[in-house]
Amino acid sequence: MHDTTDGSHWHEPEGLKNAGYGAWKRPNTPYDDYMEAQGIPIYRGIGVRRVQDLPLKRWNRMGGNGTFIQLYGTEGRWGCYLVEVPGADALNPERHMYEEIMVVVEGRGTTEIWTDDQKKAHSFEWQRGSMFAVPLNTWHRIVNAASSPALILVASTAPNVMNLFRDSHWIFNCPVTFPSRYDGSESYFKPQDDIMPDPLRGLAMRKTNLIPDVFNAELYLDNRRSPGYKRMEPNMAGNVFYGLSVSTLPAVTLRPTRTCPRRCWSASKARATPILGRGRSG
Repeated sequence: MHDTTDGSHWHEPEGLKNAGYGAWKRPNTPYDDYMEAQGIPIYRGIGVRRVQDLPLKRWNRMGGNGTFIQLYGTEGRWGCYLVEVPGADALNPERHMYEEIMVVVEGRGTTEIWTDDQKKAHSFEWQRGSMFAVPLNTWHRIVNAASSPALILVASTAPNVMNLFRDSHWIFNCPVTFPSRYDGSESYFKPQDDIMPDPLRGLAMRKTNLIPDVFNAELYLDNRRSPGYKRMEPNMAGNVFYGLSVSTLPAVTLRPTRTCPRRCWSASKARATPILGRGRSG
């Protein structure tokens, strides 16, 4: 009665044999399927030495070149990608039901933000080192103001949303707006410098939707990882994307004549993506 061989029927084991495959299979998640369908490279590892060295390929959906970055230990929690904006051009407008925070690795330009209810786009300028958040499900367009390509590193909650709802059409075409996340005010992307304790751990948190130059932004003594360790945690656009931080370790001597200063942008409590300097974990 159950003589098919395509795996569509369950077979009771014979005798003393165990039921099942004897191991856990790991099928692709919807986010895995999404990444593979984009036709661009997918980098997987415990970290990235220099995002500028990652291979890029034409990303038709975005209108630029790109590569995905999936750090071990963050699967299903956080996504990351690198996108190159062509010189004197722009990426395709998009909106989506997941959060994004962007760091400009190279280049300068503007970002346009709008909603279906607010037709007039709000725009702000960015440069190398700028960090900003795209408010949830707002239309946005990244415009390169220079003749050379711009490079932007992006962290997102796309894995959570795609794995939960499993409907790309809804994720990229949902018309709902979130006035509590984006009110369209002229001051929305005005940088704020006030530092407050984050509500969970009491660490230094900067509540702002734009940091003009995070590479040179002031960081605050933390000392948890080593004496002199400094960090700052941006809180942007009402996001629940928690665990993003910018930190720096003091120069330490690893071997005679070799020192190791580093500043990194971390999209995880356990994994780091270096942008400036050199470093070693251990």
